[in-house]
Amino acid sequence: MQSIKSLIKSIPIVGSAARRVDGYVRIILPQQIKTGRRNVKSSFDEIGSKWSRFRFASSYLTGPFKIMLLWVFKSRESANFTYDLTDTSKKYLVAFVGEITNLPYQTIANYIAELENDSELKTHLKDTINYLTDGRELESVSFYGRRIGWYALVRASKP
Repeated sequence: MQSIKSLIKSIPIVGSAARRVDGYVRIILPQQIKTGRRNVKSSFDEIGSKWSRFRFASSYLTGPFKIMLLWVFKSRESANFTYDLTDTSKKYLVAFVGEITNLPYQTIANYIAELENDSELKTHLKDTINYLTDGRELESVSFYGRRIGWYALVRASKP
């Protein structure tokens, strides 16, 4: 009776479709054909896969990254505390504050409009910030951001 090793060694290997590794015949698929020591096709597949994952992940970061770059190079602020809310965000904020204070939507909207239209307060804030920072960190227009929600909440609790 012939041993398994000798039987395996007797199997003919045709072209590059198979090769002997440690006495065993290994079938090599076309995508596994090696050049030198590296598996070329799988290396390209791996690079393509990583590039695809990178593009997918960076799609979530592109918008915030652009905003960050604009802030870094165009703003004079040392912290990002002045920003504007979109109209939709303001509507949600008005509805939220109205819901927790049990006041009508329009009342809360009027409180927010009161803050946004207070030119005396804006002038005071500009002058104070200019005095404290020698004008280095003040944008030409200052926005209240989410602070308008806090203002509306205080006005609703102590009209």
